[in-house]
Amino acid sequence: MARLARLVGVVALAGVGALVALRRVARRKLTSKPLALPGDKWRDARSLGRPPAEPGAFTSRVLQQLVRVREADGGEAIRGTLLAEFVAGQRNSTLHVGFCPPLEGLPTVEAETGDGPDAEVKVSQAFAHGARLEVRLSEPAMGECSVVVEVVAMPQADGVLPWSS
Repeated sequence: MARLARLVGVVALAGVGALVALRRVARRKLTSKPLALPGDKWRDARSLGRPPAEPGAFTSRVLQQLVRVREADGGEAIRGTLLAEFVAGQRNSTLHVGFCPPLEGLPTVEAETGDGPDAEVKVSQAFAHGARLEVRLSEPAMGECSVVVEVVAMPQADGVLPWSS
């Protein structure tokens, strides 16, 4: 019986300790900086000490750059630039691109290679929420290199999903 009383006391003490910890967290002041500057002006790259990216500019640090656009016919499309990276001896690379929010229907995805060594790109899977692309170099990479891949995704006319209406 004494053991049970001690156990109940320990459990109650643990509950009080957790309650004290929660109070400390609630009283703690937020130390993060706000996303907006005074006057509701949003921060841009210059205020963070970085130069703004030029439209279409691509640096070796950017792996994906996507833009969602409204086409002349009223439909949406996703256009983007992806970077497939390779190390010495590597010949294949798989790229994944997510569409958020998902497209209205199953997409038609077109992709082609741009700058970089000679390569081919194939769309291996395409869903309303994203796509997988496979990039294959014509020969194994001699050293570290990358291939720029341009991609366009738009819903098929008959690719309506069950939950869309």
